[in-house]
Amino acid sequence: MAVILLVESNPRMRPALRDLLQADGQTVITAMDIPDALSLLSHIKDIDLIVTNATMPEMDSLALIKRLRAQQQYQALPMLVFAINKNNKLRQQILSAGANVYLSAPFTLADLRQSVHQLLN
Repeated sequence: MAVILLVESNPRMRPALRDLLQADGQTVITAMDIPDALSLLSHIKDIDLIVTNATMPEMDSLALIKRLRAQQQYQALPMLVFAINKNNKLRQQILSAGANVYLSAPFTLADLRQSVHQLLN
């Protein structure tokens, strides 16, 4: 069983995505924004995957990826970024910064589940 850190600011999407990932047998810890995620990461050392929305308030996922990839303990941590809007420039920036997978609209829940499964195996 893997431990996933889900970073999603939308209060309706966060529990829905958590439930989807938990239905596949994963343990899911949720964060409502990037500062919350960074705080959780400082206390929880056994995260197997980060799943985050591309656009977040205060600090976006691009900043999160750059910050984590600069730290040795997070250089190999798989990261999946999803976006509701299609933005090729942001996609390229996020992948160049070190995200493993970038899903942009339109993507299905099956696409998300498959990507999570591939990153965890």
